[in-house]
Amino acid sequence: MIKWKPEYQGVYYSPNVDNGKILVRSFKWDDSWEDEDLYEAGLVCKTKEEALELAEKMLAVVKEARENVE
Repeated sequence: MIKWKPEYQGVYYSPNVDNGKILVRSFKWDDSWEDEDLYEAGLVCKTKEEALELAEKMLAVVKEARENVE
């Protein structure tokens, strides 16, 4: 599957989870190493909604992992 990649200076969204709270951050693509790291990790999203959905999946994986450890 080919991942979407923003054009130079294009806006993209990235999910983040902080203390169990879902955050969606927006960035402008400038070909920085930070942009590339997020892209390689699969954390570059075209829309806020897509980033939110990805963050919810991230939380579900963590929750399941915790339940399997306890």
